[in-house]
Amino acid sequence: MDSLQQEFVRVCIEFVVYAALFSNEKWLLGEHISFFVMLEP
Repeated sequence: MDSLQQEFVRVCIEFVVYAALFSNEKWLLGEHISFFVMLEP
């Protein structure tokens, strides 16, 4: 993956996280954040 693709994937992940933030499943958001933080290099 080149850096542009990595940035695109990261923006998509952040979009999903923010969408979850504004949904009613805020408890699920915490699990998502901890999961994505583990994926960070």
